[in-house]
Amino acid sequence: MSDASNAPNESDKPVEMTASQAAALVFREVPELDDEGKPTGKTAKKSVRPDEVFAFRDYGTHVVVVTIDGRKLRGDKPKADAKSKKAAQ
Repeated sequence: MSDASNAPNESDKPVEMTASQAAALVFREVPELDDEGKPTGKTAKKSVRPDEVFAFRDYGTHVVVVTIDGRKLRGDKPKADAKSKKAAQ
């Protein structure tokens, strides 16, 4: 007979990340354009749209996203502060 105390808790399960959540953590660098549409030599960060995500993997501290155009992009996950760590316990 199984003991209820040995049964897995719902809170013990890892939270599954969605493609939308993964896309929100990742940015690609694109060239900035001037008023005439010519590159200025600077780059800007552009967010990845969820429909651009082909695949992703959550590594705990960061996320790697492969886009439909074949780019592999990495995004750091925000660090949990002390208050949220205590609330999780």
